[in-house]
Amino acid sequence: MNATDVLERQQHGVLSLFDELEITDDALQRTRLMGLLALRLKTHAAVKEDVFYPAVREREPGGVDEALAAHRAIDLLLDEAVGTPTDANVKVLRGVVEQLFGEERARLFTTAERLDESARHTLAEHLGRYAHAVEASEAGEL
Repeated sequence: MNATDVLERQQHGVLSLFDELEITDDALQRTRLMGLLALRLKTHAAVKEDVFYPAVREREPGGVDEALAAHRAIDLLLDEAVGTPTDANVKVLRGVVEQLFGEERARLFTTAERLDESARHTLAEHLGRYAHAVEASEAGEL
């Protein structure tokens, strides 16, 4: 497994939660899904900020800086959407998240795949361990 596989799996999980939110009319279920979405987005951000971005920053500093700025914007949108998970809030949040994910795949994931074999292997190991630890912690919070 490579490093980007872990991140892509997390991204797929986040987008699946958005899909569920879009088809759910029940207010209680929407609130529960928003809470889970917030947790998954924060988990995904932590894995990238603590492990992935430092590994690719030297080769793609502008891409990392843009991704970090997008994370801050997502946090603001998420705070509002968690409090009021309206269709409009969810739609805007999803748009920003999808844009970030697309830009990361195009720029940062490609950069990670160009690292030498040893660096790719080390990054994959660290990302896998860190993601597992964060996800285990997340499971304890649910």
